[in-house]
Amino acid sequence: MTKPDEYQRITIGYKEDTKRLGTGAATEQWCKTLFDAWMYSLDSETDRTSDETKRRLTALMRGNLNVRDALVASIIDPTLDVDAMLAIAVRSDDKSAKNYLSTLLSTTLDDATNGKAPWCDGRFDAAIDMLSAMAETASKRFAAQPLAVIAYVSWLAGASNAAIIALQALTCDEDCTLAAIVLSGIQEKCIPTRRKEA
Repeated sequence: MTKPDEYQRITIGYKEDTKRLGTGAATEQWCKTLFDAWMYSLDSETDRTSDETKRRLTALMRGNLNVRDALVASIIDPTLDVDAMLAIAVRSDDKSAKNYLSTLLSTTLDDATNGKAPWCDGRFDAAIDMLSAMAETASKRFAAQPLAVIAYVSWLAGASNAAIIALQALTCDEDCTLAAIVLSGIQEKCIPTRRKEA
């Protein structure tokens, strides 16, 4: 089975479960062990995820943008735990989850504009390593979201290569709004460059 077939297999399996269990229950069932592995790697500050975990996260990020948002939040909020990640991915319409994510992204953007990125540490590096591996092994259409997340957190960290990565994401999927947000922010010079690369 080719790699593109693997991503399609995962996508089909997830969609079938959303029809059978409902989107929330299926997402929680699929994401719990994936988020456990992701968070273990962040806390270890090194990539400890399996290839299958990476493939599943990549496919789910494309099929459910709330999963992507949960990964973003876990990178920039070191206090976030797996249950909170699941709340973002599963109960995105819940008022508290919605308010948390909105406040986190707004505060992080304000901090970054003022040259602050306290979360930019070993956990950040581990996240970039995992997302890079996910993008490198995925077929073009599946690579867009991991690249967009790299571009977004790199932009917040002031990395000079954020625009290039955002463009790569848009080349994979011209409708990738997160990558477009990064390019727009860079063009408006919202955040100063502080690092050479992520």
